[in-house]
Amino acid sequence: MTYNININDYIGRWGFSKQYCQNLLQGLKGKPVSVRISSYGGEVAHALDIRQQFIDHGDVTAYLYGFVASSATILAMGAKKICISKYCMFLVHKVSNWVDAWGQMNADQMKQLIEELKKNMDDNEKIDRVIASMYAAKCGKSVEDILDVLKEGRWLTAQEAKDYGFVDEVIEGDEGKMNVADYTEKFNMLGLPPLPVPEGGKDNLEDETPGKTSILDKIMEAITGLKQSNEKKNEEPQEPIKKNMNKDFKKVNELLGVEGLEANEAGEVTVTIDQLKTLNDKLNELGSKQAEIDSLKTQVENLKKADGDDSTVVDDDTNGSKITAASMFDEIKNL
Repeated sequence: MTYNININDYIGRWGFSKQYCQNLLQGLKGKPVSVRISSYGGEVAHALDIRQQFIDHGDVTAYLYGFVASSATILAMGAKKICISKYCMFLVHKVSNWVDAWGQMNADQMKQLIEELKKNMDDNEKIDRVIASMYAAKCGKSVEDILDVLKEGRWLTAQEAKDYGFVDEVIEGDEGKMNVADYTEKFNMLGLPPLPVPEGGKDNLEDETPGKTSILDKIMEAITGLKQSNEKKNEEPQEPIKKNMNKDFKKVNELLGVEGLEANEAGEVTVTIDQLKTLNDKLNELGSKQAEIDSLKTQVENLKKADGDDSTVVDDDTNGSKITAASMFDEIKNL
């Protein structure tokens, strides 16, 4: 069996989201789609959206394995046909959401909390009825009958799920079969070539037909071929990588002690962390020197504003009169 979509974890924004499934289905327009589902569920909003995507696509077959519950059952309802493994467990239940009410409250606060919880309960009951209507359409039962099943909230065996009408067919299971969707993603991450599709629609990884090469052998051949190709590339002489150097920033190059900065084809230069640290240290040094220059400038300006020598008293003469620099200059001049 080739599964085009494999939903095996949380359904919602951080897992298998409606956007994720939409992207996958866009590449499968007009083609039959097989969806493998093995999930405990998740967000109802995403599940309802994915269900509608399956309906819009038209030719979707869902295969249920392991434990399929909650929102996972909702999106499965969009498939044209639902097959369930005889070893699968199936669960539908009423919707729930997180309720956080804790702490000391007065009567008014309690009343407000009760009103909020009442509204929350009414909303959930509406959602329950919508989902029950969806299940009822699939099962051919009344909404009230389905609501009783949701209220019970117990795991159903594969046969019970079929008897209720949630699924169309009970299948043997997929033990020992190949999940192409899983392997393809892993091979792509490893850079390996795509997996070959089994001929004649065979499900098993091994083909025991005498004289025919098994799927596993083909995979190993592909891996070996890729390995040999990589080894050949490694043996070939490699041309030295040419680096472009930008020498326009002379002052920056001088500060860094380099001939030039590495540049790409677009002319964008690359600076390392160590080079940035060097530039930062140089700028700090310049900042310190600038502070010294500013201090000296201030001293010069203060000297310009200081009083002249003619107003400065040098000493007293013996007669008690003041001797200034100007009077001393006049006496020397008259000699």
